[in-house]
Amino acid sequence: MHWHHGRWETSRTINASDGTVWDLLTETRHWPQWGPTVTAVEGPERIGPDSTGRIRTPVGLWLPFEITDYRANDHWNWKVAGRQATTHRIKPAAGGRTTVTFTAPGWALPYVVVLHRGLHRLDALAVRS
Repeated sequence: MHWHHGRWETSRTINASDGTVWDLLTETRHWPQWGPTVTAVEGPERIGPDSTGRIRTPVGLWLPFEITDYRANDHWNWKVAGRQATTHRIKPAAGGRTTVTFTAPGWALPYVVVLHRGLHRLDALAVRS
């Protein structure tokens, strides 16, 4: 974890192709599998620019989301309940692996622990895919 341009960042290199990882990050049916704070999603099957929907949190609360920045096979950002939330970025790495970086706003330092756990879950899911 480190501070980068006013945001907290955590990364992990995953032993899976960037295409596999991108699919896991953008197909909403996978979000509950790797996202510790998402238990269900209502919205598009795959997010893209300007996608909207809602997520259910572990306490059962449904929150609206909107994709605010999207570049295919690179990154996506979103707002949850109207607040800027996390960024999800991929970068191809040596040997067919992919480095995934999640970032959180500066005010959300404690949430970096959740992002770190999400990276571990994403890694396990990608290796099974």
